[in-house]
Parts: sequence; structure tokens; C-alpha cells
Amino acid sequence: MPFIQLQFRRGTAASWTLQNSLLAVGEMAIESDTNLFKIGDGVTRWNLLPYGGLQGPTGEAGGGGGGGGDTGATGPTGQGDKYLSATTTAVTPNPVQGGSVTLTIGSKLSYITGNSLLVINSTNSSVRFEGRVQSYNSTSGAITIGSITNILGTFTSSIYNVNLDGIDGPTGPTGPSGSVTVYSITFDGGFSNNSYVSGPVFDCGTSV
Repeated sequence: MPFIQLQFRRGTAASWTLQNSLLAVGEMAIESDTNLFKIGDGVTRWNLLPYGGLQGPTGEAGGGGGGGGDTGATGPTGQGDKYLSATTTAVTPNPVQGGSVTLTIGSKLSYITGNSLLVINSTNSSVRFEGRVQSYNSTSGAITIGSITNILGTFTSSIYNVNLDGIDGPTGPTGPSGSVTVYSITFDGGFSNNSYVSGPVFDCGTSV
């Protein structure tokens, strides 16, 4: 009895998808890399043909992974800026136009570099100066104020309030000058006191 070998058409899943072949009725073709197969109907091309063989029902979805971890504890509440931050002790600052001074105020405040500040004697509001934060140590409360300007009054030992200050806007342009009329009085020998416009000299005559 002669030996007969029967082989089915085969190729990788990617090659079958690329070729999208049309199988004849009852023709079986195999995906060589998945061992899945399809049987043709003479009408439907490969990509739309269902796989052959018995297929069990889809299994149930697996359970979710481990639950989320516990929420961490809430951190401490910051203190934020106070309306009237002040030096912790009486000091005698020595502000110089364009210079800087270092003061000690409360800790854990929210001053940042560049904040515009107004420093005022707590007992005499006419003694003051303005500047900007150069640095602030939130642990020690040391604050360095630079770019000092608008220095007013005589600075003596006192508690000084350190307040956030609004930024000054630019100076507006100077308006045009109005016309000026000059009047002078000419004395003409003591006989009259009439006014004359823009008189260049006084004619005093012989008497005043």
C-alpha cells in the first residue's frame, strides 16, 4: 500500500493576516506559530473567517489586585503671613538708601524672595522705610531686607512691624506747563501806582 502524506496550507498568523487569503470550501489552513486553524467557505476571506475547533466559554475576570494603601497622616498646618509681623525684640535698624538690614521676626511665615516690605516703628508710624526680601530663614526667623528706599524719621530702639507692601507703580508723565503772565508795578515819581504788564524796570523818579 503506497504511503500518502497530506499537508495543510500553513503560515504565521501575521502572514495570513497580511495576505487575507480566500480558502476554498472545506479547505483548512493553519497558523504555524499559534496552532490555530480556519476552514474556508469559498466566500469569506481569512481575516473575517472564525477559527475552527471547539472553543470553551470565556473565563471569569480575575479578581482585582491588592487594595490601596492607607492614607498618610495630614501634615501640620502652616502659619502663613501675619498682618503685623514684627521683630521679636526691640532693635535699632540702620537703613541706608539702596542698602540692606537683617531683622529677626517670627518663624514659619511665608515670606519669599522679592516680596515688597514696609518696616515701621511700632510706636511712631512716621519712622519707616521700604525694601524687598533678599532672604528669609523660616526656622530662625532671620529676614534680610534689601533695596532699601523711602527712609523717613530717626531710628531708635523699638519693636518694628514688618508688613507686606504693595508694589509702587511707575510715575506718570509730567503734564504740559501752562502759560504765565507776569505783572510788575512801575513807580513813576510817586504820582501813580498803576499796574503794567511785563514791565522790565522800576522807574522810581525822584521820590518813593
